[in-house]
Amino acid sequence: AETEEEISYQANVRVDMGYDLTKYACLDGANVTLTPSLNNMTWSYRHPTTGKKKPHFVQTPFDTFESTATLIDQFITGAQCAALERHAVTVDNPDNGNGPQQHVPLTAKQDTEVVEILLKLQNVVESVVDRQISFTQEPLMVLHSFQSKVTSDGEQCTDGQGGDGAIDTPDSIMELQQSPPNAVGSVTLFCTSTDGAVHYPKSGVHIPGATSVGRALVVAHNEPHEETGLDDYMGEYVFCRPQTPNGEFKVFTFHFN
Repeated sequence: AETEEEISYQANVRVDMGYDLTKYACLDGANVTLTPSLNNMTWSYRHPTTGKKKPHFVQTPFDTFESTATLIDQFITGAQCAALERHAVTVDNPDNGNGPQQHVPLTAKQDTEVVEILLKLQNVVESVVDRQISFTQEPLMVLHSFQSKVTSDGEQCTDGQGGDGAIDTPDSIMELQQSPPNAVGSVTLFCTSTDGAVHYPKSGVHIPGATSVGRALVVAHNEPHEETGLDDYMGEYVFCRPQTPNGEFKVFTFHFN
């Protein structure tokens, strides 16, 4: 039988390998291709004010009995991103313990532009992944904003999250995120990106930021792990920080239960 020391060693090796592969995915400058879609479709949304109906191209880069990832083109505009960002406030000690974050509070629902985004979110989540969502818990959304640590002249700079470490430290390459335990799903809105990406280490799904501006990524968690409450494939994800000089990467996330 394997000793406790051997089991611990093997577990550490697997963790280290997973980290190295994720680090490689984030640092690979040629890795700008979206994970191939398993299924394509069209979702149409009728604007509540104008009544105009607009079709949106929908891709499915991941689909198993445990979880589904769906990517919707042309979901959010630059003006709508700016409306959400206007309401973002810095929270020094959020409940999840991740350090300072930029939260969009529920009071943002008083903004008509924000209301339009929320109505569209409700519609797409119900239509594409058959989930009902509401917007009653703080925060309404979280803004994740990253700037490259390298300027055009090769100098290092602060990264927008308060860090100023060396370019080759883990903190300067990626930021690990985790869905709340027993979450039903999440939405990521891609707003600004020169590079950077969202990467799911356990499924291999890679959504490059530069080619995804304006898109929405909807993840539905179907079978959370019995003990952890997390989706084994899509429950953990990484924000790959921009590595090009003066690069920028901004996304909003929303988790629903």
